[in-house]
Amino acid sequence: MLGEFAGVSDALLDADDRVAEVAAATTRGAGSTATGVVLVSHEGVPFWLVFNVGDSRVYRQAGGTLEQLTTDHSLGRELVSRGQLREDELATFANRNVITRAIGAVDSLADSWLVPVVDGDRLLLCSDGLYGELDDEAIRAILTMNGQPEVAARVLVERANANGGRDNITVVVIDVLAGGGVMPGDDTTGGAAALLEDTLPVR
Repeated sequence: MLGEFAGVSDALLDADDRVAEVAAATTRGAGSTATGVVLVSHEGVPFWLVFNVGDSRVYRQAGGTLEQLTTDHSLGRELVSRGQLREDELATFANRNVITRAIGAVDSLADSWLVPVVDGDRLLLCSDGLYGELDDEAIRAILTMNGQPEVAARVLVERANANGGRDNITVVVIDVLAGGGVMPGDDTTGGAAALLEDTLPVR
């Protein structure tokens, strides 16, 4: 399956090698998160190949609903997944943002999903500098109220900075205007990202 998307895997492997070289040349070490979407054709149908390493995220907005497509590789999220931390405790957990995977680190495995391309959808790619300052409801509202992708991206960064701007803020907003499918009925969230879940072979 992943042979169809070898170019993405090769790019991540190359990035991993380059960051590892930087890390080897410093006593502080080095590492990077990575997230992205690539438009691919699978069995003749357009899909987004969504991937991430670390805690940068991809969101999908369909109508008024915002859905996180990626899963954070962070200590807090892993403790929640193992039942050792409650979801409502995550926001105040001191080490919630300690990442457990990173490009250039020992564990740099990328998770990946195939997500249908649907007309009218909006995708948001962002670093933790954004969602660390704005909760999902604030992000959803800004994406809904700002029509042009570049305007929405600018407002998101401005609001995050106004709320403290305590980390680097990276934002990319993508709109699907045409060429995708139409999600039947009310199936706009949930299983869309679960059509394929796999891992890209990054060392």
